[in-house]
Amino acid sequence: SKTTIETIMTDDFEGEFPGTKWQLSGDPTWGIVNTAGGWYYGYRSPNILWCARGGSQGLDPRNNSYPNNMNALMIFGPFDLSDATLSFLKFMFWLNTEPEHDWFFYMASIDGENFSGYGVSGFSGGMYGHGWLHGALNLADLPDLGNVCGNDSIWIAFSFLSDSTGTLSQGGAFLDDILLAKGSVGTVLTGNLDGLLKSSGNPYIAVSQIGVSKGDSLIIEPGVEIRFDKGTAFFINGTLKANGTLGDSI
Repeated sequence: SKTTIETIMTDDFEGEFPGTKWQLSGDPTWGIVNTAGGWYYGYRSPNILWCARGGSQGLDPRNNSYPNNMNALMIFGPFDLSDATLSFLKFMFWLNTEPEHDWFFYMASIDGENFSGYGVSGFSGGMYGHGWLHGALNLADLPDLGNVCGNDSIWIAFSFLSDSTGTLSQGGAFLDDILLAKGSVGTVLTGNLDGLLKSSGNPYIAVSQIGVSKGDSLIIEPGVEIRFDKGTAFFINGTLKANGTLGDSI
């Protein structure tokens, strides 16, 4: 099966920020940190985003904690998915927050005000440039909103929220290498999988780490095609059944 993935937006934060691309709120809020000189939070490019760098009360993460009571938000949109049957947001992030108290969210909206998505809290692991994780949001399968493909006005957002109970030195949420894309053929895969993958969903596109968790079971039918983006992987801790045939391989 052939599919064409069209890039809607990409940002590695090597240019102007927020420019005309992003809408920011909160103070402090998201802003650019230059990691040249070997500062260990850098991913691949000199510039990354930190959740508390921007605004009139912006801080330097080299010698500051992120503050209590933060509500930093960055929004991109609207963009058009009226001609799309699949769409995804992918990005790299590094996280070190007070677990279950301070949160990094990645989300989408059909009105630019009410957002649906996922949040993560705690420590993503690693130091000195390690520990950066692949993040992804499947816009055809959002919590609460479901499939927003087919709509002509969609927004995506990243936010960081902290409560009043304390913060972590040189912690918070760091963000880089954002890609927003759409297509008209295929199915996006992210996160934990279970159930059945049918060839009618071809091609499946793994835009982040995917896997089968302990206690779950995934069956892959003959003829299924899974394409993996660079840097992604497939982890099996549960049960995987994938039996192709001579005439219909996987």
